[in-house]
Amino acid sequence: MSGWGLFDALLNAIREPHTGAGKDDFGNATETFGPAEYMPISSFDPGGSRVVFDGGYERRVVTEPMLIAPYETALADRDRVTIPGHGTFIVNGVPDRWSHPMPGMPSGTVAKLRRVDG
Repeated sequence: MSGWGLFDALLNAIREPHTGAGKDDFGNATETFGPAEYMPISSFDPGGSRVVFDGGYERRVVTEPMLIAPYETALADRDRVTIPGHGTFIVNGVPDRWSHPMPGMPSGTVAKLRRVDG
């Protein structure tokens, strides 16, 4: 793990790697995912919510959850992640891997998520 214990994994999540776009029985585009695998994570932040007005009377509620995992965690854009007790999310963008600024040791992976509804 990180070597300092700061981001040692404490929780298990379930990761389904994004494998691309497929088609359903009716020829409609669908997202496809690989087999589920357990993934250790250090922390999950459900994020705050804010209301975004899109003009007129339309509005939507946006939440910005985030997970923190050990540095070597395999995560990629559009992977599906299930956090027990919190729901299912899609990795939104390329996860950031960072090192501690003083000793330069690999420290963790931070991934922004978006909730999957339906």
